[in-house]
Amino acid sequence: MLFIYNILIQIVAFVIYLMKQSSIESDPQWRGRFAKIKQVSPVDFWIHAASVGEVKVIGHLTDLLHAQKKNVRIHITTMTRTGYNTALDRYCSENVSVTQFPFDTKQLIQKTFDKINPKVLVIAETEIWPNMILEAAKRNIPIVLINGRMSAKAFNKYKLFQKSFQMLLTKYTKLFLKTENDYNRYLHFTKKELVQVIGDMKFDAPMLERTQQKVDGIRLVCGIDSDSFILTAGSTRPGEEELLADMFLKIIKEHKTFNLIIAPRHIERVNEIKNMLLKKSIQFKLYGSSSKHESVILVDKVGLLQNLYLASDIAFVGGTLVDVGGHNLLEPVWAGVPVIFGQSTYNVNESKEHILSNNYGIQVDNVNDLYEKIVQSINKELQFKIKKTDDLKHSATQKIADYLLEMI
Repeated sequence: MLFIYNILIQIVAFVIYLMKQSSIESDPQWRGRFAKIKQVSPVDFWIHAASVGEVKVIGHLTDLLHAQKKNVRIHITTMTRTGYNTALDRYCSENVSVTQFPFDTKQLIQKTFDKINPKVLVIAETEIWPNMILEAAKRNIPIVLINGRMSAKAFNKYKLFQKSFQMLLTKYTKLFLKTENDYNRYLHFTKKELVQVIGDMKFDAPMLERTQQKVDGIRLVCGIDSDSFILTAGSTRPGEEELLADMFLKIIKEHKTFNLIIAPRHIERVNEIKNMLLKKSIQFKLYGSSSKHESVILVDKVGLLQNLYLASDIAFVGGTLVDVGGHNLLEPVWAGVPVIFGQSTYNVNESKEHILSNNYGIQVDNVNDLYEKIVQSINKELQFKIKKTDDLKHSATQKIADYLLEMI
């Protein structure tokens, strides 16, 4: 399998080189793909995080590593353009450098190792690049998998090339896995002493700072009194805003201090939502108006959702009352706010289970159920656990940070 793989990856790299030759020197991302990067060695950790999701997951890890050892040098590689840009924005500093991951040919991987020269190679989630793994092993560089997972689909594919995957996965020094299912699948290819289940790192994101002064400041911008009740509906999708508007009309009759903030997933839909609210004779204002005459706020700007969750009493996450599969259920949890969501959660099942098992929020069957739960929350009849910073002290990410620092 590896022989055929090396032929194919060489062909792919060569064809793309011919296509992109004119822009390789001028585009830092393509320079990374062809190992034309500056010398950044020596670094303590080379962390490979393929795309935006993995890049965000490693954020808490890099913070912990630097908090425990200030001068730790980290180099991050990514596969996607958005992942690269996210890593640059979030991590690039004196002790952290970022480049694109090279094509996994022997020559380009060797050049990249020469430029980075890491003490430890850390790979996030499911990335298995044969030449990177083999080169690290050849150089006696420990390889650590973090937030490892293996779906049933991937497991069945890997079994077709069992000997090759056994050879690659036994090169790892340690594999930190998310679940018992992942553990059982990895055991098919590697040694028991190499694998350990410690949970999902994405649940370990640091909490937002939630002070009364900050909450009051956000409410002031919204024109909402400190003793009023706020439901923020984030990342809403078509069909959900109308359901929420009808629910608002029912609640406001009995609870005059109820406020609904609607932050649609796509800002370009604001005019559509405005027209819907006007048809229902619902008075509303846009975010930023300090008027206190309207109890519905429509958000027409991006980048505000975390602060709005922070200032809320409870949050609803969209894409769950309509068949979309759900958006980020954990954002309100990180803001220290209970979260409510509907039945369509097939894109966020792990987050859903985490929230329900810890009582950080509740799942509802439909909009009528949502109405009842909101009213119960206003009447303080629902009790939720609020995630605390202390919950992170013995987290999966902390265990990984401790393990990595022992290696250097």
